[in-house]
Amino acid sequence: MPSLGRDYPGAMASAARVISSAVAGAEGLGLLGYAASIAVVAVTSGIAGPAEVSSPSGVVVEIVTFALLGAGLVVVAVGRWRGHGWATIPFVVAQLLALTVGVPLATGATEGRAAGYLITAVAVLGLVSLFLGGRDPAWEVTDASSPQERDGDHLER
Repeated sequence: MPSLGRDYPGAMASAARVISSAVAGAEGLGLLGYAASIAVVAVTSGIAGPAEVSSPSGVVVEIVTFALLGAGLVVVAVGRWRGHGWATIPFVVAQLLALTVGVPLATGATEGRAAGYLITAVAVLGLVSLFLGGRDPAWEVTDASSPQERDGDHLER
């Protein structure tokens, strides 16, 4: 695979990493946009809905929650792009959460089906790319280069 032109250990690209980082980035930007749209609607149209959920503090919590989730997924996307192992588990958890939202939307009322199909397809694409991608080349770069180094036999006693 071609190098990404960076000087960090995970600079070698793999298709799984490119796809999963694109999925995480798109989801993160989507959540940030959703948080912004909630804020715009609240400011321009006011807060509407049942009294239990239409308080100003409730809307602020909703905006902050979606913004933090979106920012977190953008960080995960950068981590996946750079080949950091820590980004894999949050990526999988985010896709499982996306499936818990997307599948009911896709199988529910007519007005939410398109969004449900899109969310489900993107989450499945991310998971499939991750699981079928095999071992990431970045792990090979950062692993010890010989069995003796992996066992610690090269260290002086």
